[in-house]
Amino acid sequence: MNQSFKKTLTGSLMLLLATFFWGSTFVAQSSAAERILPFTYLCARSFVGAFALLLVIFLRGLFTAKKAKRSFSAEWRRLFDKKTLLGGLFCGIALTVASAFQQYGIHLGASAGDAGFLTAVYMFIVPLLGFLFYRKKVTFNVLVGAVITAVGLYFLCIRGQEQSGFGLGQALILCCAFAYALHIMIIDRYESVDPIALSFLQFLVAGILSLIVSLIFEAPSVQTVTGAWFPILYAGIFSSAVAYTLQISGQQRTPPALASVLMSTESVIALLSEWFCAFTGIFGNRFALSFNQILGCALAFCGIVIAQLVFKRKKTKE
Repeated sequence: MNQSFKKTLTGSLMLLLATFFWGSTFVAQSSAAERILPFTYLCARSFVGAFALLLVIFLRGLFTAKKAKRSFSAEWRRLFDKKTLLGGLFCGIALTVASAFQQYGIHLGASAGDAGFLTAVYMFIVPLLGFLFYRKKVTFNVLVGAVITAVGLYFLCIRGQEQSGFGLGQALILCCAFAYALHIMIIDRYESVDPIALSFLQFLVAGILSLIVSLIFEAPSVQTVTGAWFPILYAGIFSSAVAYTLQISGQQRTPPALASVLMSTESVIALLSEWFCAFTGIFGNRFALSFNQILGCALAFCGIVIAQLVFKRKKTKE
């Protein structure tokens, strides 16, 4: 197994683990949505994620500075250089915009199925932007994997559900897909920076921006936030701090087009997590997976396997 493939495989596993945390967070998020407004929730989870990562950075900085025999302030300046600060700013803005478009798209009439399917359109937007701006070519296997995954998400999210047509809510979800695609492309441009520092900065920016909007439009209160403390902590630590750091680390080892295919299976993980929690009695009422949902999950899984296995064969020949 050559080094290039090992690097890509490691990055792919990181991205799949990040996707697992994102998908499983929908179960907790659905509970929080009943008690807390969108930007207040986004603000709280972003600050929780930023604080958790800051603690990791602080402890790691003390250890690294002692090992390298330099001062902690010198280690801090090395970690947060100009490139990392800019990357954190741009990533934080893109992440906030994407989350806002998605949340208000659902609020204005897009169903959960619409949101899951239309958000996943970013797996086609990413290679398109990569080709237009950086002339990055997409391998045939990744393209085939993306198409099969998209068909699977169609069966999972859309097929057999009542359709509401295409309105403002669905249009906002498409804007969300473009914003997530830009987020992926921005991370790709800052692949050389420290992933934990970049992740901390993007959540700090997202928290500040969300706080400003929530103070203007939502009038948040301490009681509202504490009333949804568990989903906020879960989303802030696992979906934000852990998952987005894994995304940044994974993208440093994985081409953007392949990364977008892997991360597009968030809807699959969300459905399976909801089913598992309901089946075990942890959360919600029990339900049976339909044929279309099972078929959608199977096709999405096949799309990922095709994108990975053919990529492996290509790299081995080099």
